[in-house]
Amino acid sequence: MSLADLFNGVAVLIDDEHDTEKNIKDLIAQIESKNIPIVLSKELLNTESIVNLRSISFLLLDWQLNVLPKGVKGGAEERSNIEFLKEFSKKCFVPVFIFTNEDINHIKRLLIANGLYIEGKPSCIFIKKKEDLIGGKLFGEIETWLKENPSIYVLKEWEKGYNSAKNLLFREFFEISPFWPNILCTTFYEDKDNPSNSLGDIISKNLGARMLPINFQVNLDVTKNVPSSELKKVLEGERFIKNAGLISDNISTGDFFKYPGGKYFLNIRAECDCFPDRNKADAKLDDVDLYLLEGDILTKKQTEDKYNKDYGQFLENDNEAVVFSMLEGKSFLFKFKDITIKKWGDLKDKRLGRLLPPYITRIQQRYALYSHRQGILRTPKEALQD
Repeated sequence: MSLADLFNGVAVLIDDEHDTEKNIKDLIAQIESKNIPIVLSKELLNTESIVNLRSISFLLLDWQLNVLPKGVKGGAEERSNIEFLKEFSKKCFVPVFIFTNEDINHIKRLLIANGLYIEGKPSCIFIKKKEDLIGGKLFGEIETWLKENPSIYVLKEWEKGYNSAKNLLFREFFEISPFWPNILCTTFYEDKDNPSNSLGDIISKNLGARMLPINFQVNLDVTKNVPSSELKKVLEGERFIKNAGLISDNISTGDFFKYPGGKYFLNIRAECDCFPDRNKADAKLDDVDLYLLEGDILTKKQTEDKYNKDYGQFLENDNEAVVFSMLEGKSFLFKFKDITIKKWGDLKDKRLGRLLPPYITRIQQRYALYSHRQGILRTPKEALQD
């Protein structure tokens, strides 16, 4: 299968001359030849409509539009394009193909100046001359661009597996019972569980179980020197969600707090216990007890001293756990000797984010082993002397 075949959803093309210009008709014909449905527009969508483009496969934009979007009074077309792309990039992670008869370098400079493009780095925006895409060249160019854009390529491969699993899951559950959400939520309500969160968790777990292993065809090995700061940001994104990405009233294992005085706390209480007591009619969310381990930021030297280069892991004593690059490039050491119990109501406005599995699961497991440890006789150092 050609990599360009990954673009198999609905496409949106914005060009005020799509029904008259020969080159645009050529591009439309190429897209239709791939059996891709295409939505045509002669003007930029307004801010309120952009959110409806989240599920499209890709967007094609003619840079030189002579029709301004509704609500825009006068002004340069380029400024309207920039404002549209800024809003689009906030709401949609979707490839954008800009085709034009204008100077490509001029467009790049505008995009760079507005934080929409970085020269020499992969981008969600692909810029080409119209004449370079006609005559059946569109999808060949897209395939070349995909090979140089691992983020978009992985997204498209993942979407293919995700959509298949999603349809399978909901069809199976619907055939079992069209009221399966109501049945599950009844149990959640009885347990004083948050039905929205718990139902979402069940759907996510079942989706993961139904997704077949994805066969990535493009070599994803790192072939260039990546700065340490960039590596740390990627690792942090893989293991930690900042508070802005969490539901404000959802408590979970792994919640991480900064308490007045500079103390850091990590909740290790089981997720099923992070709810109001179901046996108390007047129990409130603010009354939920959190079981907290105190954490300290590791210095650069402490981090290096604990790092085992042979195995790529950290040397930890039985009474501690290390999480590397957990928040803003900082690594944390959590000690098991003392556990602190505090109410959610006292901490909810101090949450920084949430440590994700398997990292929080590993800390829970290590703490469980620590709490059940058996003391043994200390080995005297003199016994090691020859």
